[in-house]
Amino acid sequence: MTPDPEEMRVLDALGRAVPQVAPPASLRAKVLAAAVREPIEPAVPADAPASDPASAPVTAPAPTAPVPFPARPTAPAIVSAPAPASRWPWLLAAASVLLAIGTSMGWVSARGEISRLRTTIAELRASATEFLNVRAEFDRERSDRERVIAILSAGDVHSASLGSVAPAGAARGHVYVSASRGLFFAAEALPPLPAGRTYQLWTIVAGQPVSHGIFEPAGDGRAQVLAQAPPGAVQAIAVTVEPAGGVPAPTGDKVLLGLPAAN
Repeated sequence: MTPDPEEMRVLDALGRAVPQVAPPASLRAKVLAAAVREPIEPAVPADAPASDPASAPVTAPAPTAPVPFPARPTAPAIVSAPAPASRWPWLLAAASVLLAIGTSMGWVSARGEISRLRTTIAELRASATEFLNVRAEFDRERSDRERVIAILSAGDVHSASLGSVAPAGAARGHVYVSASRGLFFAAEALPPLPAGRTYQLWTIVAGQPVSHGIFEPAGDGRAQVLAQAPPGAVQAIAVTVEPAGGVPAPTGDKVLLGLPAAN
């Protein structure tokens, strides 16, 4: 049946004439609680005939409480980050610094090692020089001992004792002369020399002095001289005090004087 337009206008006017009042909040809560409560099944009369389970009305499942949807998260604003700078320049710079440091340390270490090697070489050279000097001195002493033995054991050896001449005091000496082997002189208790002075050994051959060298005594007054044999028969032997370096002919005081023993 189609409603009359006039009736529809009257109903609409009545609905608008009722004041619009907002329902209280408690009413809303009651409605929601009633919506989630289990439905009340209709009572079945005791005398109602048993019905076929298959034909029994299907009871609608109890509505479940609505699940509130979480608020849609607001998507964070995407801020475009600046493109990361390349790390290669920094790595190359760091590598250069490390290489420079390593090179500097290696250079310093190498210079220190070179310095130590130079010091070691200098010490070895000094030790070698000292060893060579000691060996040369030993060789000289051995050679001198061999010459002395050769002179003393020579078949043509002649000897002479030398006594002190004042102010020499207790000084004394002895000379061995071999025309084939040489001359060996030994003295003891010689007095110390003044500064700039030296002792000089002489033989007199054919009335002429022949120098056999200069010498200085040790701290205990001992002295030895090895020299070439005189050029002829020895007439006298003497030790004089002369200027440092020696002289061609005796000028100073005599300290020791002797004559060769008769054959």
